[in-house]
Amino acid sequence: MGYNPSINIVTNESLSLTPGTQDTVIMITGTAQWGPENSVEEFGNFANILDTYKEDVDDNTSIIKAADLAYANGAKTVKVLRIVDITEHMVIIFM
Repeated sequence: MGYNPSINIVTNESLSLTPGTQDTVIMITGTAQWGPENSVEEFGNFANILDTYKEDVDDNTSIIKAADLAYANGAKTVKVLRIVDITEHMVIIFM
């Protein structure tokens, strides 16, 4: 009998960002078919994220969907960390 760690992802559909006078920064850790791997990239608009990570090609990729929601709800800056293989990497981010 061994220990089997698991990751639970919970989405909150009622999440909304309120645009304010300060910069709203969102951090996304997710998957995509293209783009830099295992490094944090910073973006000021959705078009740049789309150019970098391309369109989501299936339901298993998440960066584009999350970024679209973030900008639609008032994010000013989005930081993205693309992970390729969750079994090889454990990432903890403190902000």
